[in-house]
Amino acid sequence: MSYKAALNMKPIIILISMSADSTLSSGDTLALDTITGSSSHGVTVSSGVITLPQGYQWSVQAQCVPTALASADLDWYVNSSASTTFQNTGISLLNSASNTSNLIGFIAVNSISASVDIELRSSASVTIDADFSCMILIGYPS
Repeated sequence: MSYKAALNMKPIIILISMSADSTLSSGDTLALDTITGSSSHGVTVSSGVITLPQGYQWSVQAQCVPTALASADLDWYVNSSASTTFQNTGISLLNSASNTSNLIGFIAVNSISASVDIELRSSASVTIDADFSCMILIGYPS
């Protein structure tokens, strides 16, 4: 690749948020639904499932805050299967003020050869506060 071509390969930065608080049961997907920014990037969201377009490598970070103390994990799912590579990088909400919750989760996704679906699914009942929950995606062209 030429230097000039490499200069034109700029990353895509996307913010996805929630329009309202979301009450989840075990197995439910986090209801992210609002994409901020341009629409030319090809990222779509439907029922909390984010589809990442082909031709990119992605760095994804999610933040999730419950409306009240709760005990639940939000685990990454890639193409409808639990991620084994990033199984310990989801979000852990603990039900005690003395415990430390992990409110931020991350995952790296390769969609160079095909589009990829990602989502965060809850392991238990919890209500997520829309004001403090979001996902940031950075896509690097490949």
